[in-house]
Amino acid sequence: LRVIEGFSGHLLEWLVMGKIDVAVLYNAPRMNNLLAEPILRDELFLLGAKNDPHNLGPGPVDADVMSRLPMILPARPHGLRVVLDHILGSAGIEPNIEVEVDAMPSTLRLVEAGIGYTILSYSSCHNLVAEGRINYWRIRNPPIERELLLATSSQRPTTTVIRALTTLIRDEVRVLRKLGVWEPRPPSPGPEPAAHLGRVG
Repeated sequence: LRVIEGFSGHLLEWLVMGKIDVAVLYNAPRMNNLLAEPILRDELFLLGAKNDPHNLGPGPVDADVMSRLPMILPARPHGLRVVLDHILGSAGIEPNIEVEVDAMPSTLRLVEAGIGYTILSYSSCHNLVAEGRINYWRIRNPPIERELLLATSSQRPTTTVIRALTTLIRDEVRVLRKLGVWEPRPPSPGPEPAAHLGRVG
């Protein structure tokens, strides 16, 4: 088994060319030679420094706040940037992009240092959130989502190994969702208030 990491556009190209057998990618176009199965709607969040330098509060935040915040985003043709440009552009929102960075680790370091804000999935930052190093805010008006797909080529035979691998990927995504890695867990309800019995004196 060989695992290759890359941008969604590159993975799609390698899949079509037969260089890889299975790809997990975002928002792939409809193609006759591609079998794509949706496995997750991936919600994207606004990420910022723990000290909340622009006083956004607990959230959620409206998407147009990105026109006022210093944003750190990847450059086109990065898949995430294409998704953001489409969704925000359709809503008439132009983000205030101060820095373009294609590498996610570098982006998260800049966010943690308070240089700016970014947009990423919760799975990209769950460890930093758990360690209290960054904040995240749910986005509304409009929410920002992308579709995670499990893709194979229709031009190549589906072997036993490929079937086993796709099953493994589906199972792993389910496990990650249950663990709260892919999306934040809903807050657990607090204890119910104690019942008080009154009597007429």
